Amino acid sequence: MGITIRKANTNDFPAIFSLFKEFSHFQKTPEKVLITVDELIEDENFFECLVAEAEHKKVIGFATFFFAYYSWTGR
Repeated sequence: MGITIRKANTNDFPAIFSLFKEFSHFQKTPEKVLITVDELIEDENFFECLVAEAEHKKVIGFATFFFAYYSWTGR
């Protein structure tokens, strides 16, 4: 099985959201998923996301991250 890691785009957000929900169930905290796919789209400039894509273009994993820069302390 070949896996490709690439930067996510908004077309991936429904699959990523599904993985968010699946992970929250694994963690036994499904009630903590408050975001929606529409909010992910609205917030796309506030975070970065990579996806792991299997053959046939199926998203099977993700990594989200963001950068913060504080006015008093910097990084």
